[in-house]
Amino acid sequence: MLSAHNIVAGYVDEIDILQKVSVDVEKNKITSVIGPNGSGKSTLMRVICGFLTP
Repeated sequence: MLSAHNIVAGYVDEIDILQKVSVDVEKNKITSVIGPNGSGKSTLMRVICGFLTP
């Protein structure tokens, strides 16, 4: 299982794109992240992969 809780992240110190986002992904399950443009989907993936520090 992949768990991430209370993620706060952004690209500028004063503006947080993600504010207290939590996600649990179960093993052997297909999970999708959906939302409108600019909602933070790619930012969430960058944090989970370690490309962006929360």
